[in-house]
Amino acid sequence: MASDIIEKMIFVLSKAQDLTVATMRPDGYPQSTTVIFISDGTEVFFVCNKDSQKAANMEANDKVSYAATLPYDNWEEIEGVSVGGHAVRMTDASELNRVGELMVSKYPQVTNYLAEGAGEQVAIYKITPVAASILNYAQGFGHTDNLDFL
Repeated sequence: MASDIIEKMIFVLSKAQDLTVATMRPDGYPQSTTVIFISDGTEVFFVCNKDSQKAANMEANDKVSYAATLPYDNWEEIEGVSVGGHAVRMTDASELNRVGELMVSKYPQVTNYLAEGAGEQVAIYKITPVAASILNYAQGFGHTDNLDFL
């Protein structure tokens, strides 16, 4: 059963276009921001400005949550994921290149920003999941399957 749930999570992440990431601000309030992302299995990678508030938030507290849904025409078709995990800024050059190539493959317009020098302003974060809820309204209103990754 868990492998089916993981497969559903991977499917949703592979098809979703954007992700809403929640970080914790220094004043204790959560901050949620929509970002572009790519996934590799259950791990998620996203780009943000290295000097942004969300980057500062994650450097101070690596606990994050995110949510993503697939496009739907009515709420009985909602499929999504809600995940809590740890975010780490990537520094390994080969991993950064690999994730960068995947990002450009999903979002070709990224190359326009890189050509304008934005590459020096970005940080790439990897989120490793700790717990996840997989939402599937096709199985009933509010139906979720939960996963623990610990």
